[in-house]
Amino acid sequence: MARFRPQTTKAMRKEENLKIKFSSAGGRSEEARSGDPVYDTYMKQSLGKVLPDCLRQLMETRPADPIEFISDCLHRAVENQLYLMEKEKYANNIQAMKNEK
Repeated sequence: MARFRPQTTKAMRKEENLKIKFSSAGGRSEEARSGDPVYDTYMKQSLGKVLPDCLRQLMETRPADPIEFISDCLHRAVENQLYLMEKEKYANNIQAMKNEK
């Protein structure tokens, strides 16, 4: 028995694939489309290298719970970023103390 599939055009499917739902700070739901310069800039700045690396690791390891894996990966990225910021701050403090002598 054949399954019923609603008829969709390529344009409709493309449009549906480009829509991304997200919640803004105000809690209301907005639509953003890939190709929107503000959205693309935000994505590049916030997830630029991290998300592709997480997804590559996901495909390599194929964990039982992929959502938890991505969550852990993103948390590790934040921890690494905080560590690097602290390391840079420490190095700047040492440099400032050397310059004072």
